[in-house]
Amino acid sequence: MPYGIRKASYALLVENAPFADCALSTRNGTIVQANPALVQMLGYTSEQEVLGLHMATDVYHDSEEREVQRMVPATRLRASIEVDWKRKDGRPFTIRCDAHVV
Repeated sequence: MPYGIRKASYALLVENAPFADCALSTRNGTIVQANPALVQMLGYTSEQEVLGLHMATDVYHDSEEREVQRMVPATRLRASIEVDWKRKDGRPFTIRCDAHVV
């Protein structure tokens, strides 16, 4: 299968996934891509509202949890942990986060 078709198929898979997925800027930890499941989970109405949110201050209920999670991939290739995030309205909720560095 040509690379362009694989890339498009992967994009459709992520876009239609029932679980949240996002890409972050390695420079400052802001969201640069988000699928509809993440948008809904965080209580927003569009990807545009989510783009640019800073994970530590806008998404994590406790910004220190973000720092702990950032250290995990450095010690393992993949990590699965539970963390507390917050919705747009500030209400906290717990997620299971599978994180890895690409």
